[in-house]
Formats: sequence, C-alpha cells, structure tokens
Amino acid sequence: MSGSDREPEAPSFERVRDAAKALTRACRSGDAAALKRVQAQLPRLDALDAATAASRVRLADVQHALAREAGQENWAALKIFVQSQEPLIAQVARFLQALPEADLTTMRRVIDQFPEVARTSVHAAAAACDLVAFEAWLARDPASALARFRDTGWTPLDCLAASPMFAIDDAHRAASVAIGRRLLELGADPNGFTTFGGDDGQLKLPVLYRPSELGNTGLVQLLLERGADPNDGESAYHSAERNHREVLELLLAHGAEISAAHPVWGNTVLYFVAGYRDDQPRASDATTGMEWLLEHGADPNVPSGDGRETPLHRIADLGRGVAVAELLLAHGADPRQARADGRLPYELAMRVGNVPVAELLRARGGGVETLRPVDAFLHACAIGDLDLARGLVEANPGLRDELLGNEHAAILRAMEAGHAGVVGILRTLGFDLSVEGPWGGTPLHWASWHGRVQLARALLAEGAPVNVRDRTYGSSPIAWAAHGSTNSRSADDDYIAIIDLLLAAGAEREVSFNKWNQAPESMASEAVADHLRARGFAPVE
Repeated sequence: MSGSDREPEAPSFERVRDAAKALTRACRSGDAAALKRVQAQLPRLDALDAATAASRVRLADVQHALAREAGQENWAALKIFVQSQEPLIAQVARFLQALPEADLTTMRRVIDQFPEVARTSVHAAAAACDLVAFEAWLARDPASALARFRDTGWTPLDCLAASPMFAIDDAHRAASVAIGRRLLELGADPNGFTTFGGDDGQLKLPVLYRPSELGNTGLVQLLLERGADPNDGESAYHSAERNHREVLELLLAHGAEISAAHPVWGNTVLYFVAGYRDDQPRASDATTGMEWLLEHGADPNVPSGDGRETPLHRIADLGRGVAVAELLLAHGADPRQARADGRLPYELAMRVGNVPVAELLRARGGGVETLRPVDAFLHACAIGDLDLARGLVEANPGLRDELLGNEHAAILRAMEAGHAGVVGILRTLGFDLSVEGPWGGTPLHWASWHGRVQLARALLAEGAPVNVRDRTYGSSPIAWAAHGSTNSRSADDDYIAIIDLLLAAGAEREVSFNKWNQAPESMASEAVADHLRARGFAPVE
C-alpha cells in the first residue's frame, strides 16, 4: 500500500508527546523553522534572538506552544483533547486503569465522552454503575456475573466495590446497590477479595474494604446484610481514617469491634487513625474519625503491637498537637500507662521535642521527675540544643552503646523532628546512616518522605547512602520523596529541593522503582512529577 493510500493513524497522545520531544531537540539544535514555530506561540521566546531562544527553550515551552497551536489552553488540556480522539479500545483501557485508584475524574470523563465503554464488558458496566449495560450482559451470559477480568483477576463485584462512580448522583448510588444485589443473588462472595503487592503478591483486600473507604454507604449496607465480615482488618480502619460516619455506624451495628486489637494486624482502629502527623493531608479526617470512635465507646487504653503502645503513646511520639491529646484524655486515655519498654507518653513526647503535649501530660499526672539519659539526649537533639546533647554524651559513658544498640528508631525520630546539626553528633558516636528503622527506611528515606530539606542536606553531607532500597517497599530515597509529596505533606517546594539534592548526590532511576514496579513520578504530586521529568530523571509525557 502506498503512502497516499494508507489510512491515517488513530490519534494518540503518545505520538503528540513524542512530537514535543522531537520539536524540542530541533529547537535546541538551532533549527530555524522549529524555533519560529515555537516562538510564534510564546512571546517570551519570540522577543529573543534565535541563538538565545535555542539555548533557553525547554520541553515545557514546546508543550505549551503545541497546546496553543492546537487551540488548547495548556498541555494538560491538550492531553485531554487528544485522548478524547483516541479509539474506543484506548478509552476502555483508560477507564479500567483508573478504577483501582478510584480516579473519578478520569472515569467520569471517559464515560461522558464514550458512554459505550460501559457496554464493552460486564466488568466495565459494573465499574460504571450502569444498570442497563450490566443487565444486558447478564441476559447474554448469566455466568459472566462471576467471571474474572483477564488483566486483573477482578470479578464484577470487585469492580463495583472499587468504583467511585456511585458518588455522581442518586441514580448511580441506586444502580450500585442494584448491581450488587444481582451479583450476590448470582453467587458473588461478599467476603471475596483482591490481592496485591507483598513478596508473593498475596496481600488481601476484602470486597467490603473498598466501598467502606469510598463511603458507598448503600453498597456497604448490602454487603453486611449478606454476610460480609465487619472485622476484616480493613473496613473499619479506613472508613474511620476517611471519617465516613454512616459507614462506621453500619459496621458497628453489624458487629464491628472498635476497641480490640485485630488478631492479624495487632493494632486497634484508634491506634491506626492516630498515626498521622498534623501536617499530613488526611490528618483532619483521621482526627474526626478518632472522635467518632471515642464517642462510640472505643477504649483508648487497649495497647497495640509488641510495643504495647496506646493511641496516646503514638500521638505523643508523632508530635501531634495538644487538641488531639486532650481528645484522648477526655475519653479516658491513661497518661500513666506504660508501653512495653516502660515509657510513658510524657517521655515519648519529650524525646521528640513535643513539649506542649508533654506539659499537658505532666499536668494530668503523667510526668516523670527525671528523664533517663537517653531520653534527655534525644530531647536535646529534638529541640536543637546541641551543647546539651554533647554534654549528656560526655557525662554518660554508656549512652553511646545504648543509642547504637536499641534506639535506632528513636534516633530516626529525633533527626526527623530536630535540628540538622544532630546528624554530625550522631556520626561522631558511630551511628550508621544505612541502618533502617522498624518500619523500614534509612534516615535519608524518612527525611525525603517528610520533605525535611535541611535534614536531608545534613545526611548527604555525612555520607548517607542515596541509592539504597528500603526493605519494606524496595525503593530509594528519591522515590520516598515523590510518594511523600502526595502522602506526607503538601510542600512541593521542599520536595523539589530534596529531589535536586538527591540528584546532585547521584540518585539513580533503576533503584527508585518499588517492588511493585511503580515509578516515582507515578506516586508524586503534579509539580514534583513535572520536576522529575524536567530534570531528566523521568520520561516526559
């Protein structure tokens, strides 16, 4: 077939992205026609002579120029426009790929533009909460109600449970319940599960977990009525974390245990939701979820894990504010209850420099007269009193061995909370910066995740390893920084600064992929992902 007879290729954003990269290379090489094309759309570059424009043009400039050339406001708008022109098979893939992430924006945009996507499979119909399309599939093949999707192994009930489409309106909410009822009538298991991650890929997420986390009250009620286990180790935890109170009411009414530590995970729901710092994006919802639990009888004094920590221990250790401590104390939390190593919440608060909470706990009878030398040292580190820290080391010959033998986790916490200068003190003691804490991750991993720029700089100056994979997730500090930008703090400038530090120290891409082969840019905030691409660490879209 000759070139003139060949049908035009279907629109593809991949080709548009490749074209942007090719045009950028042409501009940088001084191609006059390429430069003129870009300058025509960008006054900033049009005011420059050709040589200067060629030296300054960036990929982002070319992307913006191409968007304006196509009549779109920006590159993101161009991406949406081009994707809307892609064939149906690409739309189906995009719709179903957005499902595990509960990406309502993408799923709704695809269905609004291509309603036929919901008719392409029983799984797509369930994910779209499209009752008509779903019933049409059942009419053709009733056995499809239990079929597993070839790519993921998910059943239609899994797809329905994970779908955020129910939230669009009352009609979608009603359809979600109606589809769920039909699936259960045809033999779907209300205690089924999907698997993910782990060394063997067999960590389980029960069906009930997903609508509980999303707040799909109608589907949660249906699953519970049909025998779903309310004590599955996920549903109560994540509905409390998201403050879905109607879901919590349903779980409690069907026998959810909100005080006891889970037999598998070893922690209570209260302890789980207490695990946020005040500056994390989900902290507010988790705190109001904690309030609901306490108001409904959750016991704040039930310990969790081998460390026998209570929620009060945890919030003191994480540096939470006085309001959260007062909430727990008002509902009976015991400030005199010790964890497994004998420490009170007061001592943990002092170790991380959480002085306001420590003073509150002392006022409620939970203080101690004298801190242990190791706790006094960690407190000095956390508040940045380096002279006091040095003096404590000199006055207590056994302190070095205690710090290096049993207190790696506490040292990580002190470095997180405290003055960057503490890194040098700890290095003179012989602290190994490649050692991981109890949850995995070296000090540099955690500094990167929390966006602590000065601490990251100090760690790198002392030789902290930049390309080591952590034992829990299997990725390097730069990936932790990317993940932290969406899950720890809303502080893009700090995370970008850390990424620049890590790149300058030789961060490599191969070790940044986690054990599920997720790229760092896929977990980052939009600004951080863009910066990774601009620095050449990640492929450009």
